[in-house]
Amino acid sequence: MTNALLDELVIRKMMELFMRRMDDQDGHGVASMFTDAGVFRVSGKELVGRDAISGFLLNERQFVGEPVRWQEEGNLLHHPRGIHILSSPIIEIDGDAATAECDCVTVHRDADGHPRLGILCRYRDRLVRSGDGRWLIAERTGVALRKRDPSELEHLPRGVREAT
Repeated sequence: MTNALLDELVIRKMMELFMRRMDDQDGHGVASMFTDAGVFRVSGKELVGRDAISGFLLNERQFVGEPVRWQEEGNLLHHPRGIHILSSPIIEIDGDAATAECDCVTVHRDADGHPRLGILCRYRDRLVRSGDGRWLIAERTGVALRKRDPSELEHLPRGVREAT
């Protein structure tokens, strides 16, 4: 397998891990996937740097400080608040830089446990290979294809409703 194909596989896995960390409400884990000065454009905001990104997720999106890990004893049946479904990734690599684009659908549970469609969006990324060889997000921009209707927000935490 060529280096370009390996890099593409690593980047795709990173994109999938990003979605899972969002599902797990792991604000620090999500932020760690960005460069020190990484930019995350989402919900009409531009967040610059890991501290701003984790602060937004922990405070405005009400992520938890220590996410529940289903792999730990007693957590196998723990329900996530919602899920991010990634599809159609297109990744282009140019040496130690890359661009990636993927589609995303979110599904959240309401107070009664019923699934509700969240947003449909496309993430557009610029990535760089760090000095230790890891791929990190330099810029991630979420472009909404479908925004939530106000009537769909009552099951979300207050801070999330207000930021939507």
